[in-house]
Amino acid sequence: MQNIASLFTQRGIVVALMQCNMLLVVFSPDVYMGIADYYYFMALVCLISLGTLNKSNFNEVQTYLFFCIGWLLSVSLITSFILIGEFSTGYAISYVLYLLFFIVLLNYNFDTSEIRRVLDSYLWSGCLIAFLIVYYRKTFYDGQVRFTVQVLDHPMFDPNFLGAFLVFPFIISSSKFILKRSFLYLFSTLLILCGLLMTASRGAMLSSSFGFIFVSAQILKKRSDFYKIFLVAILLLLLSYQFVDFIPEGSYERLFVDSYDDGSNAKRLNNWEFGIDAFFKSPLFGYGLNGEMKILRSAVHSNRVAHNTYIAFLLQFGIVGCASIMYGIVKLFRKVIKYREYAMLGILLSTLFVNIFISGEVAIFFWFPIIYVSLMLQRISKQRQLSFVDFL
Repeated sequence: MQNIASLFTQRGIVVALMQCNMLLVVFSPDVYMGIADYYYFMALVCLISLGTLNKSNFNEVQTYLFFCIGWLLSVSLITSFILIGEFSTGYAISYVLYLLFFIVLLNYNFDTSEIRRVLDSYLWSGCLIAFLIVYYRKTFYDGQVRFTVQVLDHPMFDPNFLGAFLVFPFIISSSKFILKRSFLYLFSTLLILCGLLMTASRGAMLSSSFGFIFVSAQILKKRSDFYKIFLVAILLLLLSYQFVDFIPEGSYERLFVDSYDDGSNAKRLNNWEFGIDAFFKSPLFGYGLNGEMKILRSAVHSNRVAHNTYIAFLLQFGIVGCASIMYGIVKLFRKVIKYREYAMLGILLSTLFVNIFISGEVAIFFWFPIIYVSLMLQRISKQRQLSFVDFL
């Protein structure tokens, strides 16, 4: 009864909203998995929680995030009007909402079971999306070998962004299988892997691979039955290798055969060059809160996107703004290394790596792994005997 009653407390409602936010991502109308049109659950969490915030009790991370909001609403907005003549409300709302959401979540100091429930919701969201990819085999363009998801009358998700979203669920699911040796998690891991491969996203494939290696290494290190767990990990790798045969031939060829000289990489490098050229025209504060295409059109007369999250940050916020972003990321990495949480290090590295190849600056798959790692570290700092394994 006490557990049921806890679901109807403010904390319980916030956790439930966080779970809904992840489970229902498939209904987002944004091709690139942003939150400009999928903000309801996050906004509700912030509204419910605002009354509990007390700026005088902010920790270091919350103070830093609050500073970032101030920067967005002052320097970035002014820069937008001066250089572009307008600003994107979608980008402004997305950044402010992510940062405010981050601040209020840190205020709760969630316990292990609450964080585990939220991580599980991300995992099952990945399973749902992977199932829809595998079952419906919806191609992004006619004749293309890349598969995606379309729900209701919403536009199809971009396969690159869909693949990036599946990286974190794959890491969590494979970790749970290695740890618990359950058929359920074997099935979920192979399902997500199949969906991930069918997106034919090379960045997502590489990111999930070394994320899996980091997490597996920590689980193996923490367990006394090292050799049994090691054999399970090898079994999963062998099954994954055999599972590649089940993906469509075109997707296989794009991933493993002829994809690296098909012109897409040259085009991406060309996009990066346009982005860097535009950056050097306004290096200090960037161009403010606008999309990359609008910035590149204004700065270098190109209708391209940067295709790189970090170039996008440079375009929007310049060196000064990016320095503050890098400060937060470096602090997070230092804390992960301090606690020797190499599984979380793998999650962060895989998240940052996949964003080299796409512009995910306001995407769910960029922000949420960072937020979840921060929540886990916050709990570990209170209970030093805990580790990543305890959240699985």
